[in-house]
Amino acid sequence: MPKDSRKFKRPSTDMVFGDDKKITFGNDTDLEIYHTATGNETHIDGKNSRPVYIRAKDLYLTNAAGDDKAIHVDGGAGEGAQTVVKIYHDDVEKFKTHASGFQFTGTPTEGLNNLGTLTGGGTVNIDLALGNVAMAHIDDAPVTFTFSGYDETAGVSTSFTLILVNGSTQQITWPAFTMWTDGDEPTLSATNDVLTFITTSGSLGANAVWLGFHSATAMAIPS
Repeated sequence: MPKDSRKFKRPSTDMVFGDDKKITFGNDTDLEIYHTATGNETHIDGKNSRPVYIRAKDLYLTNAAGDDKAIHVDGGAGEGAQTVVKIYHDDVEKFKTHASGFQFTGTPTEGLNNLGTLTGGGTVNIDLALGNVAMAHIDDAPVTFTFSGYDETAGVSTSFTLILVNGSTQQITWPAFTMWTDGDEPTLSATNDVLTFITTSGSLGANAVWLGFHSATAMAIPS
């Protein structure tokens, strides 16, 4: 059907579009707004790799009732003013950006990737997507650790902490490109060791260079 280039005239009553009927904008159908019957979902789609801009002095994303904020983009008072992004939990502000970084309210936590007891040893992957603190108990066989789930964007650093129990009892092999102080791998204890790893070359993927630090050894409660 040929496109009608005439300006749209606002009707005097509500316009109702059935499920899966799309409102499209642009000569190349660059924007679509529609509601689906399957999944009962509402979509606003920017097509053909076109950006979608939503402009407002104050932009809010809320719950369905409109009484519980999730995100507030505060555009300030006019052009040139600083834009502040606020993130809420249960309508309480928890995170806010500002000119020198951000500030948050509450207690920050990190995800714990508990690998458990490594019975049987073998290759064990530490997936950073599961948390930036990992814990493992060495058991009855040698272990080879690999790292994954880190940011592979150039110019980005990634770090994580490994709490290792019983590390001295078996041979442990670290990723090939792990660097240690003076080139010596750490001497682990039979109790609790803490190791920290940092990379600034995640963009190299599996060839990322990791700096390894033996942060603490033989951790124990004072007697």
